[in-house]
Amino acid sequence: MELNEYQKAAVLDESPVCLVRANVGSGKTTVLIEKIRYFHEKKGVPLERMTILTFTKSFRWRSWAMRKNLKSAFRRRNFSWQNS
Repeated sequence: MELNEYQKAAVLDESPVCLVRANVGSGKTTVLIEKIRYFHEKKGVPLERMTILTFTKSFRWRSWAMRKNLKSAFRRRNFSWQNS
């Protein structure tokens, strides 16, 4: 998926806190995955040093999708994951 200018700005922003709020289907998950990839691959931040929080009303399905996307993006099997 090609990122639009707003998505690119969110991915490249290096502030320690990032809030991505947008409509359904607008690419929030993609932005989050790309931001994680950016900090890991371009800035050398180990995945184990990142804390990523997401909030959703349909948490079970979205949680599963996020986990699947992370595993695919980084070709890793194990991520520390907490649902609440």
